[in-house]
Amino acid sequence: ESDREARQKQIIQKRMKLPTSDDTERRTKAWVKRVLVGLGICPFTKSDVKSGQGLGDMGVPVANIMYSYSEALADGGENDVYLLMADVWGAIFDMISAGPSGKNGVSS
Repeated sequence: ESDREARQKQIIQKRMKLPTSDDTERRTKAWVKRVLVGLGICPFTKSDVKSGQGLGDMGVPVANIMYSYSEALADGGENDVYLLMADVWGAIFDMISAGPSGKNGVSS
């Protein structure tokens, strides 16, 4: 087995241990509900699905919270950061494109 093949096996094993996108979204929503909403950390987040509440007088409409998942894996490869940043910018583009009324909108 070559070093490359061994490295590929390690990457596959790491990926199999990672939570799925559904698990990640469920856990993130639970955290938003528990911390941001439940503890009142963010006065403009009243639920795990809507943001911008209480900002209408400043021209910011209430909109959906967008949850995004990256397939980038921090496996020590030199391109990991670039893959993650590509996913981040892709999610930002999708969010802005959707606008406040989009399925995965943004409130500002």
